[in-house]
Amino acid sequence: MPLLTIKLLGTSAGELYPGLWCQCRNCTDARAHGGPNLRASTCAVVNNLCLIDFPPEIATQARTHGVDLCSIEHILVTHSHGDHFFPYLLRWRARPPAFHSDPPPTASAPRFTPLPTLHLYGNRRVLELARAELWGDPRDSDLELHEAIACQPFAAGDLEVHPVAANHDVGRENALHYVVRRGGRTMLYALDGALFLPGTYEYLRQFRLDLVLIEATYGLFSGGANHMSFETVRLAANTLRADGLMAPGGRIVATHFSPHHCPPHERSRQILAQYGVETACDGAAYEL
Repeated sequence: MPLLTIKLLGTSAGELYPGLWCQCRNCTDARAHGGPNLRASTCAVVNNLCLIDFPPEIATQARTHGVDLCSIEHILVTHSHGDHFFPYLLRWRARPPAFHSDPPPTASAPRFTPLPTLHLYGNRRVLELARAELWGDPRDSDLELHEAIACQPFAAGDLEVHPVAANHDVGRENALHYVVRRGGRTMLYALDGALFLPGTYEYLRQFRLDLVLIEATYGLFSGGANHMSFETVRLAANTLRADGLMAPGGRIVATHFSPHHCPPHERSRQILAQYGVETACDGAAYEL
């Protein structure tokens, strides 16, 4: 039995793939050919109990990929950008105390039935947005908020979680990557962000990574900050392997593709395969 199962519910950068308002060649090609070219906002589920990020399409993504949101007990949020965290949907967990017995027929609420407590982890900005969306009090939503701080590990159920600082919006927000471990199996979820910060890389040296999910937003474009291109993915993959951070048989998988910098799926796959990097698609699953 695998100790960690990871399913990708989305693999797009923020503008979606194809772009929501775009008719460029890549977007047109994706619409015409469908399949793995169609990408929703990046999100993953671990062991069917823990989400990584909470995008606007989460309800549709969960339904499409067979995830029961009512069973989710933990959400790890990487940062506050709207394609990664859409707290409005948390409002629909509300269940006022009056509904803890049979609901009166003359009243209504977003939720009638009990749920397991949902633990949400994120940086200070993420928690501020969640509180504001829930009128300052998450208790009626059976939600507990926890600040995630780089290099301060915590337990999310039986998962061992290590937040690390992401090279993304540095100075404006403490964006995070997450190392998730269980029973000696280890996964790194590294998006959004450019090449690893020096302190982050030193922290990662303690692990042997069975799976690295790394972003490739800028694809063939090499002039941007805050994100990775295919070239920087190549550099990161080579460094992780050369420095012995990858476990034997460990896999590096690219995700978070922008339609304006990354070719459609098959062409991106061909390019990244040259570097020993796999190309994710929505619904891809990994067992560790």
